[in-house]
Amino acid sequence: MATEYPVSIDPAQRVLSIDGGPVRVKGKVFDLLAFFAAHPDTLLTRDRILAEVWPGTHVSDASVKDAVRSLRDVLGDDAATPRYIETVRGHGYRFLGGVTIIEGQPPPAGARRRTSPRAVAAVLALAAIAAIAAYALPWRGSPDFPPASAAAMPHALPDRPSVAVLSFTPLAPDDRSALFAQGLSEDLTTSLAKLPRLFVSARAASGQPDLAEIPPNRIAEVLGVRYLLRGSVQAEAGTVRVSAQLIDALKGQFVWTERYDGPAGDFLSRQDDIALKVLTSLQLELDPGESFRNTSDTSDLESWLASTEAYGAFLRFEQVSNARARMLWSRALEHDPGRAVPHAGIAFTHYHDAWRGWSGDRAVSIAQGLHHAKIALARAPDHPLGYQALGSLLVLTGDKEEGIALRRRAVELGPNDYAAIGGLATFLTGTGADGEAVALFRRAVRLNPRPPAWLPMWFGHALHLNGEAEEAATWLARAIEMDGTRPHLHARLALVLLDLGRTAEADRALQEALRLDPGYSAGDLKRAFWIDPALIPPRFEQLLSASGLPDTG
Repeated sequence: MATEYPVSIDPAQRVLSIDGGPVRVKGKVFDLLAFFAAHPDTLLTRDRILAEVWPGTHVSDASVKDAVRSLRDVLGDDAATPRYIETVRGHGYRFLGGVTIIEGQPPPAGARRRTSPRAVAAVLALAAIAAIAAYALPWRGSPDFPPASAAAMPHALPDRPSVAVLSFTPLAPDDRSALFAQGLSEDLTTSLAKLPRLFVSARAASGQPDLAEIPPNRIAEVLGVRYLLRGSVQAEAGTVRVSAQLIDALKGQFVWTERYDGPAGDFLSRQDDIALKVLTSLQLELDPGESFRNTSDTSDLESWLASTEAYGAFLRFEQVSNARARMLWSRALEHDPGRAVPHAGIAFTHYHDAWRGWSGDRAVSIAQGLHHAKIALARAPDHPLGYQALGSLLVLTGDKEEGIALRRRAVELGPNDYAAIGGLATFLTGTGADGEAVALFRRAVRLNPRPPAWLPMWFGHALHLNGEAEEAATWLARAIEMDGTRPHLHARLALVLLDLGRTAEADRALQEALRLDPGYSAGDLKRAFWIDPALIPPRFEQLLSASGLPDTG
């Protein structure tokens, strides 16, 4: 039963209650909520938030954004249509109220104190010694934590088993253990994502650090899945100890716990056993020809770790990090020259050099990218990354038909790969297939409900071209919320708002684009969204002309 105040906080006890149920929010996320609740209907600048919530600590604006995003997840709030937290673009936030402060109350019944994620993982690693004797047997007692609610999920549960692989926790503080944990989570996701009969949440969503701050039931609700796979890793001196747990969030129970101890190299060739165990627990069987094997495509630990670090650098999509990713993938090949995945990664770095103008010679970058992509496909014809890289490079050469066909093949091989699906949708946008692109984008954002800024940006672009301007404005605003430093996002939103007749808002968006880059031009906006200028529709040109954006560059 709901209380008189559906959402309330007790700062002294550090307890948040939602509809009468205690929700323990840890660390700065709770501090931010308490600060917001104490200052309703007030414009709170980022500088003031940093001074009040992070006093005496040097942190960046990104810390505020991350905490706000986590708080929105806990409250079930939406940046596009806020009920609690409104973003005041360029200034900060305004708390809209709806949270009651209760002073001096005892902790709500059932509230439990949570320890840090690392401490929890350490306890779980020790507990696994006892649990291993009974692993694979479902827990038959009372729930281990509050069950997740399907009604609280932003999307309906998929019509097939759904799972998210959370970040495995490194039990040692060194970078090597952290890389091992990161790579294990990514490989397990890749293994499970191969099967179209499973719904596998994207690592870009399930691997976000702030999820460690909330309990399993809320994680499942945020990601829209039933099962969670999590664990811990301790890697040192060539050996590794891994504890893995499968959780049924709807029942609030652990399904099984498994532990592996042994040489790290051996584990790389056997880690898919964990994925197979998940499959068995979900009562699924591999069809003839389906396999989890060789997901990591190496048994060399140094090569595998270099690839893991390379992928993290690549995903920053910056010129310096792109070059570093290429160097790390090259290092991975030095340790294991027969691998395929590093070649696909190197090919993609050359694609970004050529597309983004980071290369001194575009033609050379394309040629080098094609060389590495073809090697990757020859060595691993069932891995989607090679098809993504080669398809993207062929589009740059003007061979759009073959390039898009290869991107389609990547989606077939990675039916749960939100980046492959969103990438295909991006290439289809503006080619006359905007309806198909929109459908693919919807599929991608369901797999990754917390996408990086490029996905809502291109989704908004596709929606506008498909005649869905209202929703386009929402997604472009969401992209700006994630990364408001890029002038083309503001300029693209301005055209959508102009098309909707919201001229005052359009003018403000355009002025923000010019504030970020005083020399920004109509040509810059065209290059940001079209590889082939011949495909730009007349309506876009008309809106561009009406916007008053300088027609230079």
